[in-house]
Amino acid sequence: MSSMPPEFPRKIAALIREYTTQLADVHTLRGMLTIAEQGLVPVDQWEIALELARQTPAYRNISEQYEPLLLRLEHVADIHEVERLLATMPEARKSN
Repeated sequence: MSSMPPEFPRKIAALIREYTTQLADVHTLRGMLTIAEQGLVPVDQWEIALELARQTPAYRNISEQYEPLLLRLEHVADIHEVERLLATMPEARKSN
C-alpha cells in the first residue's frame, strides 16, 4: 500500500470538479454565442443567461457527471486506488 497525504485525493477531486464546471460553462457559452449569432438573444445579457443556464438539469448533468466517483476519491488513502478510480473516468467531452 502506497500512502499519501490525506489532502491529495481531496485536491484532485476539487480540481476535477472545477474542470467539469468550466466544461459546462464552455458548452453553455458556445450555445449562447450560436443563439446570439442568429439574433435571438442580446449579447450584452450573457451573464444573466449563463446564471440561468447554470440552474438547468442539462448544465448540472455536465458539471456533476463525475460526482459519485469524486466522493469516493476523496476518501482514498492509497495512490494505486486513486489511479484505479481515475482510470474509470470516461474521457471528458472534447471542446471544438
